[in-house]
Amino acid sequence: MYKDASVGKRVLAFILDAIIVAAISFLFLEILVGKELMEINKIIDDFANGVIDSEEYLSQIMNAYYSVLPKTTLISLGFAFVYYVVLAFFLNGATLGKKICKIKVIKDGEDKATFGSLVIRELVMKYLVNTFTCGILNLISLIKILVSDDKRAIHDLAGSTRVVADEKEVFDVLDV
Repeated sequence: MYKDASVGKRVLAFILDAIIVAAISFLFLEILVGKELMEINKIIDDFANGVIDSEEYLSQIMNAYYSVLPKTTLISLGFAFVYYVVLAFFLNGATLGKKICKIKVIKDGEDKATFGSLVIRELVMKYLVNTFTCGILNLISLIKILVSDDKRAIHDLAGSTRVVADEKEVFDVLDV
């Protein structure tokens, strides 16, 4: 039987993963669409400096955004899939942030998370649904973890998962 991970460790792992994902995503975006993003900055600068009027600005900025948005969305979705699902699957339910905090995700009642449970938990709920709810799902999940006996977030319920302490762990200052 596994011990549920503490709220402190879950929050710290979430923050560490967010920093890691943001840094690596930024690098990928810079490499793959950096030139297009610089063009958007040039359009903004041209408007701010009076080089183009508001009508031309709206036309150019919308065209630029429509050009880059599908690419940036696919890049970030692809990276989220690789990091939160594939990496976690091969690291026995742990992302790098979770590894650092000595916690992992398991399928409820089992010793390991399945690929499908990670897809539902991480990609569908934490990435897609949370994006469309502007982060409100994270807040609701944190409140649920704090007040419920089962210490499971909304994405844990959807994926039939739970976050537990790594069995090698004894006690840590973040066990709150």
